[in-house]
Amino acid sequence: MEKKTGKRRIYMTIYICRWRCRPSSIYKIIYHRRVNRSREEEIRLTGIVLRTDDKGDQMKIAAIDPGTEMSALVIYDCSENRLLACEAAIRNVELVRTLSDPGGWDAVVIEMVAGYGMPVGAEVFETCVWIGRFIQASSCPVHRMLRREVKLSLCGICNAKDANVRQALLDHFGPGRASAVGTRGTPGPLYGVCGDGWSALAVAVAWTQREQEKTARGGPRGL
Repeated sequence: MEKKTGKRRIYMTIYICRWRCRPSSIYKIIYHRRVNRSREEEIRLTGIVLRTDDKGDQMKIAAIDPGTEMSALVIYDCSENRLLACEAAIRNVELVRTLSDPGGWDAVVIEMVAGYGMPVGAEVFETCVWIGRFIQASSCPVHRMLRREVKLSLCGICNAKDANVRQALLDHFGPGRASAVGTRGTPGPLYGVCGDGWSALAVAVAWTQREQEKTARGGPRGL
């Protein structure tokens, strides 16, 4: 929709996507507004609105697989071990804005970069910068989890490959891809997850399992 008022132009686009694969309806609303003034400004606000019939005492986390320019974001219900929303590629600038406002989750879990004694490129350091910005912007408690910790939690070994991690997730929600992902006609609990969204989902599931193990042992939780 475009509206022109003299020198001022306003662009407004609203995308509403309803996931029919779960009892709780999930809407992802992206609101984009651009205003041309003497100094051009562009504002993009990305929010995830969860319309559920869940009780307020359930714990939800936002899991992030960080990148240099784009990151993956997953909203996960730890109480029911249920995926609520997945954004496989969101601009880091937009993610900073999203984390600065309360988004309906209780904690943020970020996959942290670790050193393995090998030379690394500029992309790794740029990712570290964005991790720091995510932590600074978050309005909720933030936890960091190493990739090897994710692999150990899901696969039982630290040197597991990405394919092994994805298969572990399919077995966790399936078993198997047919049950976990499903099809367009009969979507499963992971229908729509793609790209780096798998890595963010792995962080969410691994952190949830670790916290559940702490609770079972009578230890303090991460929050």
